[in-house]
Amino acid sequence: MMAEMESPSGIRTSQSDINLIHDRLKLAQQHCKEHYEKQS
Repeated sequence: MMAEMESPSGIRTSQSDINLIHDRLKLAQQHCKEHYEKQS
């Protein structure tokens, strides 16, 4: 309970991490399109 109150701003994610996650998400979505949409 106390730990939550100490940091009201929350954990900040760096822009480079956001870009990395975004790129991985796009790759994953592309992979799903190529491999799983053909089956249906």
